[in-house]
Amino acid sequence: MIRYSGFECYMKGKKRRRIPKTSFIDNPKYGFIKRLMLFGLAISVLGFNTLIKIDVKASNSTDSITIENLLRAHNEYRAEMGMGQLRLNTLLNISAQKKGEVMLSSNCWSHYCPPNKSPWKFFDEAKYDYVFAGENLAEGYYNIGDVMQAWINSKTHRDNIVKPEFVEVGFAILYGNYLNNSNNMLVVVHFGSRPDGSVLSDFNPAITITSPQNNATVAAPEVDITGLVNGFDQVQVFNNNTLSGQAQISGGIFTYRLDKLNEGQNRIYADGINSSGFSLTSNTVNVTYTPNVEMVSETTEFLNTEEGFTISLQNRNLINLGFIIFLALIFIIDIILVSRTSAISTKKSFSHYHLGLIILVALIIAIGGFAGQIQNGISV
Repeated sequence: MIRYSGFECYMKGKKRRRIPKTSFIDNPKYGFIKRLMLFGLAISVLGFNTLIKIDVKASNSTDSITIENLLRAHNEYRAEMGMGQLRLNTLLNISAQKKGEVMLSSNCWSHYCPPNKSPWKFFDEAKYDYVFAGENLAEGYYNIGDVMQAWINSKTHRDNIVKPEFVEVGFAILYGNYLNNSNNMLVVVHFGSRPDGSVLSDFNPAITITSPQNNATVAAPEVDITGLVNGFDQVQVFNNNTLSGQAQISGGIFTYRLDKLNEGQNRIYADGINSSGFSLTSNTVNVTYTPNVEMVSETTEFLNTEEGFTISLQNRNLINLGFIIFLALIFIIDIILVSRTSAISTKKSFSHYHLGLIILVALIIAIGGFAGQIQNGISV
């Protein structure tokens, strides 16, 4: 009598084990192919991360480093220390921008960039007549809280922020291939005060819309307008040459919600008016309102490769999530396949194998993250 139970066969009282067919996974002959495939996976993930510089750190508009947020953060800290408010100065914005451009072009990290050029030369070239002047620098930061905390933790930087003699400030935010980082952010801050103690409102009248970006496309019928204003008591916002309303002004920044966009093209600009009747028109921002089209936020950060490839912050995080899910699926499939075969003969080697796989996956994600330029940033 013959009885079958699973893979065991009983015949005439003698037990025999049925020998399963050797599969590709079980066959040690092809072990090098499995290792090669795993190595190829690691190289492909690392290469992709390196190519597009994936950054897993997300930020929103209140945390991002913008001129508006820098001014707000500086004045909030000065208020905590009992100091007066800083006012934006157009000439200091220009001097900070020129300094940043020279630092990027010369790949120089110093207050004296290019070498032996004093930072005060940039104040002079911008024709800012100062009695007190100061400079703070930072690179590699992508969050307003991080960069402010770094400056506050440094006595020399903190002294510049709270120095009572400083009444005006200018900012520059630049991106580029800098200090071996192809997507680096450089922040330049110039502080100053004039010999007669006058402040910005008496000089350099200017008005600029900074948000939304020109040629932006929105899916909602409203958009928030933000800009910088110097020397004006009132700001009026216009859409397609029609007065929309009056903006609010606080600390050199004006804000206005335009909630009646026309479908299609909207030509938005602002007029600044001071008490003496002098007026000045801002730059023009074109916004296209297209219902049911996904809106691209004007505060989205872009990551650029040397070839000009761009990827939004939201898509970067989706790609990272996709990689993690993909690696998890590979890991699960591997466990199922190996567990159902005799490719690994003992529990000990089975555990060691998967421990090594976990470490490899962790290294892939970590190395990919560092290749994506995650860093703490430095300041001088």
